[in-house]
Amino acid sequence: MLTQLGMKRKAAKRMRVAYPCRVCKQDCLQGQDSVQCDGCESWMHTHCIQMTKNQLDTFTVNQHFNFFCLQCSMDATGSFNCRASLARIASHVPPAPPVDATSHDPDVDANHLPDIQAIREQAESERNLLSFYNVVLPPIDWYTTDHIDVDQTSVEMLRKHCSWLLARFTPVTTTGDGNCMYRAISYALFGTQSHHVHLRLLCCIELLANRSFYDSTCSQFYEPYKADPELVLQDYETYVVETVKDGADADMLTILCISSVVHKPIQTHWPITVRPGKSSPFTKLVTGRDVSTLQPIHILWTVSHFDPRRKEVVINHFVPLIDGPVNPASPIISPVEEHDTAPEVVVVQDEDNNDEKPCADGEPLPLKFLTTKECVEFVSGNTACPVRDEVPAGRYFCFVLVTFCITVDIVVACIFFFDFLDFMK
Repeated sequence: MLTQLGMKRKAAKRMRVAYPCRVCKQDCLQGQDSVQCDGCESWMHTHCIQMTKNQLDTFTVNQHFNFFCLQCSMDATGSFNCRASLARIASHVPPAPPVDATSHDPDVDANHLPDIQAIREQAESERNLLSFYNVVLPPIDWYTTDHIDVDQTSVEMLRKHCSWLLARFTPVTTTGDGNCMYRAISYALFGTQSHHVHLRLLCCIELLANRSFYDSTCSQFYEPYKADPELVLQDYETYVVETVKDGADADMLTILCISSVVHKPIQTHWPITVRPGKSSPFTKLVTGRDVSTLQPIHILWTVSHFDPRRKEVVINHFVPLIDGPVNPASPIISPVEEHDTAPEVVVVQDEDNNDEKPCADGEPLPLKFLTTKECVEFVSGNTACPVRDEVPAGRYFCFVLVTFCITVDIVVACIFFFDFLDFMK
């Protein structure tokens, strides 16, 4: 004979839900569209989490796609946990071989080779999850030099090695934790470094989804990098393994990848003169995949510590360059000032200091980027443009051919009314 307590327990057992929906607490029955979280293993009705039939089919058909519920996908602040997403991709990277392992041992090599296919499949899964939760970068907010934390270390280095940059840009402090490139891009676009993990995650997805564009052994590899024999890059597998690790250093492939992710060209500036009259292979305007905008993000290769007494400079950091000089009164000087001994600077301005801006007379350029062939034709003498002794001041988009001579003692810097970067805006 059942007591009253026993009857209640039996009734509760009969009514127990086998697969309770985490949202509505009702049973997920056979025949109902439901999905299980790969994190907490809870079940949810698709209509309770606003998952469409097509989205459910995507998770079902692609067996390597993981689904994580809202609680398992978000961090303590309620934002999508990009760091956990990045860690899931990195989990497919094998551990590094032992230090004392024989470098030519085939068994050791085989056990520590990265499984690029597995890493790529996990990246595809994370991209699908980002799409499901509609996780995107915030709107771009171009920052100025108002109320920013100036990176004084970079300022000191530039004053000695590349002071002309300070007439146009202000370097901004970024945290040196291995993510400084992503932090620099995050600050340049959004005014905060906080989106750096999201940017790294998107770069991993981009890199793994478009191997032919980033692998130097492929015919579709980025042409400007392919054409530069002085630019030394990591092989694709090594670069993938490094990029998926939070805090791993960045290089020129990273810059190319970020440009594709944010759909903006990136102009890098290497501040140290490699050889007189020759720019560094790390000073480039990098245009990523399907990038059509003109206004670039400016990034400076810099140092975390600078000692002006030491001749050698160890470049190990990235900071963004924000439009606007550190000292607005600084003269605009030529990039030729990258010599070790500071030359005398002569600033040449227009004799008539009035508000009316003169118009430069020259051959008009088409409002588009020129091919190499077109550039050669413009300067090879095949045009009707005469050779001038000096560059005329003006504000029109044109070109002139000028006899040019540089001496080590004197650098002539002309202040022009036309600014190409302002034109691109």
